[in-house]
Amino acid sequence: MSFLLLIVLTFLLQGCVAVNVILQPTDTAREIGTNVTLACVVTDKTPSENVQWKHKPEGSDAFNALTFNENVLSDPTKYSIRWTYNLTVHNLQPEDAGLYRCTAGGVDYDATLTVVDLPDNVTIEMVGSPNIGETHNLTCKVFNGLPLPTVRWLINGVDMTSNAVIVNTSSTPNGMFYTEYFISD
Repeated sequence: MSFLLLIVLTFLLQGCVAVNVILQPTDTAREIGTNVTLACVVTDKTPSENVQWKHKPEGSDAFNALTFNENVLSDPTKYSIRWTYNLTVHNLQPEDAGLYRCTAGGVDYDATLTVVDLPDNVTIEMVGSPNIGETHNLTCKVFNGLPLPTVRWLINGVDMTSNAVIVNTSSTPNGMFYTEYFISD
């Protein structure tokens, strides 16, 4: 009878083991055109438990299902599952930014992915020649970039950014922008 009790207890305890997420996704930033793998390392998953990845793009209220267990539900050239439920996003584009959710055993694990595109043109202009003791103006122009670049002004190692003024910001329909900063000492 004790042997039968041991078998029943073993069977019941196996049913109580829940999926264990030993490495959850973390917020990350990667450059446009690269690949990124978001962690959701799972152990002790029973056949009745599921692991799913979803994506909520920036500016959206809805999640889009990407995977269910090892199956990619979305574009297989864009997404893949690596190792134990890690999600790889291939060839990052601006629309890939947003919140990614790994749901394992009914628990949600979220991480924000920021897609970075470095500015393609940064210029600093100075009109005329500076003279000692006179105020002189410098203009920094920043073109494009994701997320919206910020400019810091350092003069002899001293942060003068609070003295900078944004004099012009414009954007194009495809999301590119131009910002002009002006600083005077």
